[in-house]
Amino acid sequence: MQSTLLLVWLVCFCAGYMNPRLQRWLDETRRKRFLPATLGTFDDSAEPLPDADQPLEYTYQSLQDANQSPEGANQPPDSPNHNNTNFCPMPVMQQQGATLVEDADLYPWAARVIHTNWHEYAKTNIPMICTAFGIQHRIYITAARCVYAAKPAHMHLRFGKWSTKVSVKACVTPRHSTKQLFDDIGFIVTWISIAGGEAAPRENFVPQPSKPRTGESYWFQDWVPYDNYKVIGYIAEEKSRENHSLYVLDDMYGSNSVCNQHLPAQKGSQDYWTACVHSCQPHQHSSKRPPCLRYLLGLGHAVLDDKNELVGIVTWSCGNEPTALARRGGLPLPLGVAVPDDRYQQNLKCAMKVRENQRDFCPMPVMQQQGATLLERGDYPWAATVIHTAWQLHTVTSAPLICTAFGVKYRIWITAARCLITAKPAHMHLRYGKKPFKVKVKTCVIPLHSTKQFFDDIGFIVTWESIPGEYTLGGPYLPELKKPRTSENNWFQDWVSYENYKIIGFIAEEKSPENHSLYMIDDMFGSNSMCNQILPAQKGSQDYWAACVHSCQPHQHSSKRPPCLRYLLGLGHAVLDDKNELVGIVTWSCGNEPAALARRGGLPLPLGVAVPDDRYQQNMLCAEALAKDGRADVNYYAGYLQSVCPFSTSS
Repeated sequence: MQSTLLLVWLVCFCAGYMNPRLQRWLDETRRKRFLPATLGTFDDSAEPLPDADQPLEYTYQSLQDANQSPEGANQPPDSPNHNNTNFCPMPVMQQQGATLVEDADLYPWAARVIHTNWHEYAKTNIPMICTAFGIQHRIYITAARCVYAAKPAHMHLRFGKWSTKVSVKACVTPRHSTKQLFDDIGFIVTWISIAGGEAAPRENFVPQPSKPRTGESYWFQDWVPYDNYKVIGYIAEEKSRENHSLYVLDDMYGSNSVCNQHLPAQKGSQDYWTACVHSCQPHQHSSKRPPCLRYLLGLGHAVLDDKNELVGIVTWSCGNEPTALARRGGLPLPLGVAVPDDRYQQNLKCAMKVRENQRDFCPMPVMQQQGATLLERGDYPWAATVIHTAWQLHTVTSAPLICTAFGVKYRIWITAARCLITAKPAHMHLRYGKKPFKVKVKTCVIPLHSTKQFFDDIGFIVTWESIPGEYTLGGPYLPELKKPRTSENNWFQDWVSYENYKIIGFIAEEKSPENHSLYMIDDMFGSNSMCNQILPAQKGSQDYWAACVHSCQPHQHSSKRPPCLRYLLGLGHAVLDDKNELVGIVTWSCGNEPAALARRGGLPLPLGVAVPDDRYQQNMLCAEALAKDGRADVNYYAGYLQSVCPFSTSS
């Protein structure tokens, strides 16, 4: 039997040697029957033997040159189709064969992105979520995937040998994103400095690409195969996640076809035509040559050329999980790269505007009070706590308290729109009265045309009729302002300076967040100029002309008189006049964080107030329509609530 097989093989070999046409067919059939990744995946789509009288439609070129790959593999389609492509998330940070950078100051523009507020740095510097790179003063870039779900208030950056810290002001991601954000670069805008003298660097930035790609399909031809790229970025050490090390992996090969050649057999996709980098060229991949076994895995790593200019940002990776690497004997698969395009330029301009914009309507800090009067819950039955937990769990927890709301009509409550933009009605309930009674939320309404950072927006909460054993507030309600302001510029003159306002609202007790207490602070001074008089020196702004209230008048502020040291901090608190009529809702506060208060000896800064306007009246009509709507199904189909109120946003 063995001699027969040997004879057949010799006949075929000799025939192929004598007949170059047949030899070319045999070689091409072998090439087609095994996918380019050379991972042993059999392909039954190989073509049958062609007609001997039919000329071949291709010209075969063997790989005589070890550094040359098949030409056909490098020809991308005019418009890649990624419908069936899965751009996998980056696996655990790890490296093999990369070079440790002993002195991080050699790359001063490389920073670690920590998803922990910088105030907590003494306690922990985890989690590190990605690497970012400084391209301008206070502007860093990273993978959009990293910042898409991150919260700027809970982020800070660290860079250099001494782990200099800088806090984050905002993040920018492309409005028109690609599938799974695989080709999107995000921007991080930092503040100038933080307490203690640490500041964002003003020099030494990563050189940006001298010729960014365009958004057209032919950009694939602009980024030609090249084998002198390098990848640089931080990873958290496996045994100690609080230790972060900077690594460089050089002599990397990049092209638009390498992922399409290696990944389909792994993921079943029909189209991985996209920018990728790998530790060796495609035709060398299966040989398991030592250079091919190198890898550096981490989200947001930078790809640089031999001039140290930015080429792209690492955003995704398929098949590089630890178990998958182990199955392949440590052989990694390519890394996906987002390459700067015209959207990059647009978002850079946006980030620059955010950086230059000095007016920021800061979020409300932790709930706290000083010098306020403790009230009984039943004294103001129309005041309610907004709990972001489903009402069925009331026996388990009454946290978190996210803001205060006030009943203004049957089943209609108002609060700061900021409180509602990230809240989910299905996970909300209200508690009011002395008992307190509970009522579940049907939907929320916020203005369609919102102000910057929702600083001047009042939101509405519409509740259901009742829940078993509970009651819906049937009155009395908070008296609304008899003369709401207009949206015209002269409304500032309508809300004159006045020193007999009072603020009322709930706060969660510091030592026991599940206990909520109702407080009032009276003899408050309100005007439209006070924030602009007091805050610019604190924040560098030129324009804080907005409705504000404070515990004393501006000229008394610096004297630190005892009345000026009073404050009541909480989102959605109501500002009332001496007739207990609604004047506005507290929505923002700058410089009242605990550490900032301590630095000023307990002296607070004014609170920003949203004052009812004509949008308030429109949204009230919307809330009334939703309250009257008889649809009992809480699972509204898409667009139903919006059809009831086309001029508002309902959820």
